[in-house]
Amino acid sequence: MRRRTTALLGVAVLLASGGAYATHRLATGGKVTEVGLAEAIERYHEQTDSTTLAPSSSSSTSSSTSSSTSSSTSSSTTGAPTDLPTTTDDGDAATDAPATTTADGTTTADSTTAPAVGSLVAAGVYQYATSGFDHVDALTGARHDYPALTTITVVPYGCGVRLRWDVAVERWDSWDWCLDGDAVRQTGWVGYHEFFGTAGRNDYTCDGDPRPLDAPAGTTWAMTCRMADRTTSEFTGTVIERTTLTVAGTAIPVLHLRYDVDVVGESTGHQSVEGWYRTTDGLPVREQLTISTKQDTVVGTTNFDETYTIELLTPTPAS
Repeated sequence: MRRRTTALLGVAVLLASGGAYATHRLATGGKVTEVGLAEAIERYHEQTDSTTLAPSSSSSTSSSTSSSTSSSTSSSTTGAPTDLPTTTDDGDAATDAPATTTADGTTTADSTTAPAVGSLVAAGVYQYATSGFDHVDALTGARHDYPALTTITVVPYGCGVRLRWDVAVERWDSWDWCLDGDAVRQTGWVGYHEFFGTAGRNDYTCDGDPRPLDAPAGTTWAMTCRMADRTTSEFTGTVIERTTLTVAGTAIPVLHLRYDVDVVGESTGHQSVEGWYRTTDGLPVREQLTISTKQDTVVGTTNFDETYTIELLTPTPAS
């Protein structure tokens, strides 16, 4: 779902051109140019200045008519854990959530209760331990093997923030988030994969339910992301549990989620994402993704696969 037909058409033209140049491009189809921490911080400073502040909970948008977190809650066969607070009919916690202060100075809720106030991820550059690859079988085939360290850069954008995950110059994603009450609404998403020196950028607009920052096990929601009238990705999310993960010696309350994604249109296939996201602001603390799609092109049916795991190394961003 992250490929573009135009990119594959460019590959076909390249193949037809022949010669040493085309041969070199095919041989280096999976080139990986790493984006280091210093480069990510430099880009961050290019996009922000000392007077720019990250959006806070006061910039949250009002709940839209499409849904609210409580309206997207459904019963689970496992039910909520017994140590979670009871909820009222409107989905609000029956008791106030105790707050604690972590080593990085962020006020967070106890891992078994909902946060009193949500916020968006603070601006800056976060580092992640990374493993994985993407692969396309067009022509001679090409694969990006992901570096051991990648970054997510957060900058103020629109009604909230933009997160950009830089795997390499040839591979990155970005997501646009807005605060919607005690949930995060994704309004846009860009996926970029470059094979054989040919850019493949997919720009999506998203709508549907916001993702809860914190919610009982069994809570569900849905989101749709569309790339014009070409490809549609239907997301269904489910809360698995509330838990904690330790990062740099600090226990971070996280919401453990699973996404199942059906891809239809020019590309067809399935994606699954299992993620652990900080309950105060939705920052990815751990994420595991697998995707498999196919697309009919002028060079035949092309298959695309990707799998990766990222784990947060720095709860406080560099800037």
